[in-house]
Amino acid sequence: MAIICWGNLAKSADDTQRIEQSIQGYVEEHNENVNAHQIEGSSLYMHRVNEILDHLDGSVNLQKLPIDKIIVISSFESTDMWFYQGSFAHSLFNLYLIMGGAKNMAYLYTGDFTNSDSIKLDFSKNPAFQTSVAIPQDADQEVFIIAGIEPTEGARLKGLFPTISVDDSFGFKVVDDALYAYWTKSGVVHTQSIAGIDITNLNIYRAVYYSSTPKIEFYVNGVLKYTATANLPDTNNNFLFDYSIFNTVGNGDRNLHMADFWLQMDR
Repeated sequence: MAIICWGNLAKSADDTQRIEQSIQGYVEEHNENVNAHQIEGSSLYMHRVNEILDHLDGSVNLQKLPIDKIIVISSFESTDMWFYQGSFAHSLFNLYLIMGGAKNMAYLYTGDFTNSDSIKLDFSKNPAFQTSVAIPQDADQEVFIIAGIEPTEGARLKGLFPTISVDDSFGFKVVDDALYAYWTKSGVVHTQSIAGIDITNLNIYRAVYYSSTPKIEFYVNGVLKYTATANLPDTNNNFLFDYSIFNTVGNGDRNLHMADFWLQMDR
């Protein structure tokens, strides 16, 4: 009697497709399914939802970075191309911006208002930033940690260079010891209080602008604190980023401690 392999048998009396062919079809369908292994607890699901995407050490090449993004990363090892008022104290991977003497304002900002082809803060290109900042004092002060430029300094520059754009920005503002999410629309300021943050600590401040939604998400130490969906920035800014601190009662020492900085936009 002939020996027949089960894989060559028909699926059923009314379906002549062989069992082996049917299994292969199921396998191909599974492989083409983008949602395969996405159920809770399965491998791809866990890879996507883990707080840290784990890879073998040394297994990710720099060529895997997106080519359609502008990425700026600094640990303040240099302050070249940053404009400033005040003085600096450097330490390894840290920078102290110090205001003293007869001044009531210190700032550190970057941008290029002399070149029409320079990279600008563009609200159509999903700008985002993260920086770590400690503010040692907690009274008689205003502090800006923003993509764009602080309004007082922006107005002064606008007076000197009428053709530049300095209207809109987003990020964080501190008044005394109170922290706020901060953003503008056509130069009009909007804020939202963020409670429970000790500004004297070295906190991680992140703000992400989603151009297509649109919305701005504000994070502190990795926790989403507020999402702005109204009166969002719409005027591009020649200036990319600004750290500013004001003494609101007169002259005197104030300083900021910055530990790292990155900014990203679509090209």
